[in-house]
Amino acid sequence: MKTWDEYSPMEQLAIEQAIYKTIAADVSPKGDSLRNAIDGAIIEQYERSGAKTYDVKVNGKKVGSYSVRLSKDKTEKVPRIEDADAFQRWLTDPENLPQVVSYIRDDDYRFLDWLIKSWGIVPDGVEVMDVTHEGGDVVGTTLRIYENKVADALGHALPEAIAGLLAGDSDE
Repeated sequence: MKTWDEYSPMEQLAIEQAIYKTIAADVSPKGDSLRNAIDGAIIEQYERSGAKTYDVKVNGKKVGSYSVRLSKDKTEKVPRIEDADAFQRWLTDPENLPQVVSYIRDDDYRFLDWLIKSWGIVPDGVEVMDVTHEGGDVVGTTLRIYENKVADALGHALPEAIAGLLAGDSDE
């Protein structure tokens, strides 16, 4: 049996492409994949236990980690009408009215946000306040696997594991 260095660059590429094609569908976090199924189980476990990080082991040896990623708190500045009378006076000022009428729809937040960003002013009767959107929602997972640790964990079984992987689902 050849060592890796004994294969030509073209042979190495062919071997790597075969392995890549074989595993690409399983490691994708999208669709009906092994990764997606395990993501679902990891997220369910997080929701039950609160544990966010799990060791990944092969043959009892730690080869990486699987973590649940959570959204972070986000604070943004948003306008709010503080004095409706002052704001109405500002809106109906003949100098402001053409621009105001051309943009107002049903959503005063979007209008005020546009007004402040476009004109660079905060109208009378409006204040800008910080609003925090709490984080903590699951946004996905992170899988970190150390190839050298997998190779060490599999030891002499590595060639058979790769051969079994390649032989398991052929397009031909």
